[in-house]
Amino acid sequence: MFQAAIAALLHNGLKRGKYDHKWVQSEFNERLIKRKKVYPGRIKPYLMEMQMLRNTADYENDTVSKKDAYDQLRKAQEMIGLIEKEIEQ
Repeated sequence: MFQAAIAALLHNGLKRGKYDHKWVQSEFNERLIKRKKVYPGRIKPYLMEMQMLRNTADYENDTVSKKDAYDQLRKAQEMIGLIEKEIEQ
């Protein structure tokens, strides 16, 4: 989702030398969801949720449940599909 969000930002003329998570989340949500309304508001929390779950899986002793993993996979497929559709137009 992170790389797809960068592709969406680039497609909309938003470039930066380094694409850190904070900037990508902020710019994607503010410019492409809130201002330009390119993407639906329901996906606004997706990037942050995915990063939080990934951080838990990679850096914590906690495990990620099958349900949480499946939910994130579904959200990733939805978001990537929306971005692909927009870029291909």
